[in-house]
Amino acid sequence: MPIDRRGANLLFQVVAARYESGAIVLSTNRPFRDWGQTFDV
Repeated sequence: MPIDRRGANLLFQVVAARYESGAIVLSTNRPFRDWGQTFDV
């Protein structure tokens, strides 16, 4: 499910804020090469 640039930016902010306080695990069923399509970049 693709998300627009605003959604990608909001997701980045959430992940960045969480990363400041501890480790995170991010899981996906999409190959890394397809992330650009998912995040509209």
